[in-house]
Amino acid sequence: MKAWIRKVALGLALGAGALGCSSKEPATAVTAQAVIPDREVIAYIPQDTPYLYMGLEALPKALVEKGSVLGKAFSESVQKGFWDELGRNGVVAPKPAQLLDELNGVREPKDLARFGLSPDFRVTIYGLGLWPVLRVELQDVEKAKAFVQRIEAKGEPWPEKKLGDQAYFAFEKDKTSVVYAFVKNEFVMAVVPTPMAEQLLKIAFLQEKPQNAFTDMRVLKALSQDFGLRYGMGYIDNRILGDLLLGRTTQAALWKAQGFDMWSELPEGCSDEIAQILTKMPRFVFGMGSKTSGNAYEMKFGLELDPSIAKELSAIAGQGIGDTSGSKLLMVSLALDVQKTMDYLKKQMAAANAASYQCKWLSALPSMASMMLTLSLMQLPVNVTDFSAVTLVLDEVQEKTGDSGQRIYPASGRIGIAHAHPENLLPMLKGLGLSEDLKPDGKTVDITAGKQTDLSPNLKVQARMTSNALGLSFNDGTATMPELPKFMDARGEPGVIAMLGFDFKLLEWVRKYLNAQSASRTLSDKEVYAKVLEDIKETEGQEKFEEFCRIGLSEERCEAFKKANWPVEEMAGEIWKAAQEEEKAHSGEEVTPLLHLLAEQYGMMKMQIRLTPKGVMGEMLLETK
Repeated sequence: MKAWIRKVALGLALGAGALGCSSKEPATAVTAQAVIPDREVIAYIPQDTPYLYMGLEALPKALVEKGSVLGKAFSESVQKGFWDELGRNGVVAPKPAQLLDELNGVREPKDLARFGLSPDFRVTIYGLGLWPVLRVELQDVEKAKAFVQRIEAKGEPWPEKKLGDQAYFAFEKDKTSVVYAFVKNEFVMAVVPTPMAEQLLKIAFLQEKPQNAFTDMRVLKALSQDFGLRYGMGYIDNRILGDLLLGRTTQAALWKAQGFDMWSELPEGCSDEIAQILTKMPRFVFGMGSKTSGNAYEMKFGLELDPSIAKELSAIAGQGIGDTSGSKLLMVSLALDVQKTMDYLKKQMAAANAASYQCKWLSALPSMASMMLTLSLMQLPVNVTDFSAVTLVLDEVQEKTGDSGQRIYPASGRIGIAHAHPENLLPMLKGLGLSEDLKPDGKTVDITAGKQTDLSPNLKVQARMTSNALGLSFNDGTATMPELPKFMDARGEPGVIAMLGFDFKLLEWVRKYLNAQSASRTLSDKEVYAKVLEDIKETEGQEKFEEFCRIGLSEERCEAFKKANWPVEEMAGEIWKAAQEEEKAHSGEEVTPLLHLLAEQYGMMKMQIRLTPKGVMGEMLLETK
């Protein structure tokens, strides 16, 4: 392998320091950890694979049926673009129309049977070294083979080969082989270096076990339990990736025997120093969480950190402020103590600046850290460093149509700010046109709004300030003002540093706004088109002039204009009219059908990032209707 590939991959590891199943009814206790399936294939997955995804339990049937509605909206143009992209990159793929013919009629999970798949098929992805292997469980191998044969009969077939008794098909390019085969009850696809194909495919085809395979399920069970993963789980392990590139894994001997000695060019002293850095690198973990049910998806992701780093990092979490329970149109919250965050970064940069490396590849790290340390020492305004949390809640928006078209503006909501000296924020409020003074006595007072605008018609505002927080609530006077004490006295969940939540009803407002903008858009008049045509004819020549005609009009019309000696004014009029028709066809309700579909199918989405003893973890809960 070329040295630059090794350097890029190792750089990614140092810099990072990161399909599923369906259709059975859910278990009664959705908080239980996943049951790791007893599958033969697990014994052929290297425990030191740098990445792994494994489908576990089947998703709840009700959830899959709701998801299939969105599958129907997957447009033909998107599918065609995907296969065209494969063709442009040299991958032999069926023509889009041929594949779409096969996919036509697939509208719900039971339709997968025509491809040999069951509605609750499982997918596994892992690496033999860096090289990926994909495994898909089949319900009917013969139907799956027939599907592939139908596709190949319409396109260019891949050459068939044999490895022992196992038949497989391979496409080779630039010393890399893309391979697929039917192995027992699975469809297997792998990408392998051609010189190593036989050795790696023996493992992929379950003919030969790798060293240090997954024979102890406690490793996978711990992953499921520690992160609450149930329906699917995966990871990308930067430490294993680094060890692989340094030749420190059980697969190193295999690679070296095949002439892929990636680490032979490491400068003296680099291996141990890089390995020491890699011991602190995070593992990116992801999967479907145990809160997944017939009415919601729970997706989890995050960086599993060294325990000492996770403990130190937890100190930067802010206190959190604001009641974000229940369903709101929009919720945004950041709970990060700015001063503690800056102190933490300064400490890390100072330690990196003081480090000394013999390895010339790492020699630039201290100077980079020094530069970053200098930037971090720049004094931020006190009002910024005094922040520890800010929360915005939007209950409702309204629309208004004026001379400039339709406008969407906030109608009701609240803002909460946790700050060491909230009185220092009062000048900012006055700058926004809010005229009353506040005192840090915890009392709620009415605030007089300044100049009214399209974005703040008849705005009514109340405010409350304590010794460490400031809160505002606002509406247009048509609703009861929310209680600021209840909002401000609530605190976020422990460790949560960021949160974003919204109701998909918000997308309906976005859709209305986009449609209104599209409908109100005006095109340049035909005189502008005439000027463009004249400029092209003078500067680009006759050939470009004729080409421009064919872009805007039919071949027949351009031939007619050619016979009439290219009348510019008449051409400009027709091109302008055609452009108007095109614009009209893509305006109105047809502009954003996907937004409407999402708003119909989904309710509340809430995503949060939290600091835990395991590291930085994210959770996203998506409710369905």
